[in-house]
Amino acid sequence: MELDEKDVKILNCVSEGGYKSIKFLSERTCLSRFIVKNKINDLVSKGVVKGQSVIINPYTFKYLQDVFFEFKTNPNEPLIVESLEKLENCETLDGISGEYSIIAKFRFKHQIEFKNLLDYIDKLMSKSIFKKYRIVNVVRIYKEFGIGLKEDPKIIDLDDLDFKIIEILKKSSIFSKKFKPINTTEISKILKTIGSPVSQPTVHKRISRLESKKVILKRILLIDHRKIKRTLKFILRIKVNPRYYERVALGELIAMSDIIHLYRTSEDYGLLAVVRAENVEAYNTFLMRLYNSGKVLDTHSTLVLDERKKLSVLF
Repeated sequence: MELDEKDVKILNCVSEGGYKSIKFLSERTCLSRFIVKNKINDLVSKGVVKGQSVIINPYTFKYLQDVFFEFKTNPNEPLIVESLEKLENCETLDGISGEYSIIAKFRFKHQIEFKNLLDYIDKLMSKSIFKKYRIVNVVRIYKEFGIGLKEDPKIIDLDDLDFKIIEILKKSSIFSKKFKPINTTEISKILKTIGSPVSQPTVHKRISRLESKKVILKRILLIDHRKIKRTLKFILRIKVNPRYYERVALGELIAMSDIIHLYRTSEDYGLLAVVRAENVEAYNTFLMRLYNSGKVLDTHSTLVLDERKKLSVLF
């Protein structure tokens, strides 16, 4: 499905702060209520919009770390992908070109989570043909979902209820198929079903605190890129002079709109970026911009063939 100018206007407006109302969207986009309503229904019915989520600032509370796993497997081993896809702390799962066929990103709150994952993956990969995977440790997060992140020494104390609310907001499209974001009453009902009964006012206060403390940075739309002919996705590893990784990342790369996510890793190619481009030609132009800066020594590109988990944010 090709997005037209009206589709883009509506999606941009919604992504500024979550769904408001048909009247609000009509006024902001200068489109009639009839057009807005029909466009929204069309985007949802065709599966372009899969719901809403939130961007979380990992520097406001202490995660252990983010880790990428690359797995060598083949299409005759669907159990590997299906098993990884079900893991709660698996944030992205992509089929890729090259020696390794799957790359997955995990986020952890506790050391024990990482240990349990390693044990699980070891058992899982023992059943595979290749029995091969590698770990890429994330040292720093510069950018996620198009938003630049800065390290903040202020750590917010979050309890188990806060984390449950965050997870529901992040995965709200699972609980609600509506275009509207999940509301506090619905969240209260979900918490009750998972053994954490709290009132709607309590949920509202918790979310207000998370937003005021900048734990929740922004409400966002989840877009299924398989439904639209708009972008290719690449995993790009970037090598620069080790002395200038920080300078290049914060001074140049973080501002590039083509880069959706940007991480400092423990690898020789110390920067890992997730890049979207309309086509191969546009991606090549983007690469030339990197090299023309004079700061990039080398790059390694991997094409994402299949996005299996965590539908991408487009706007």
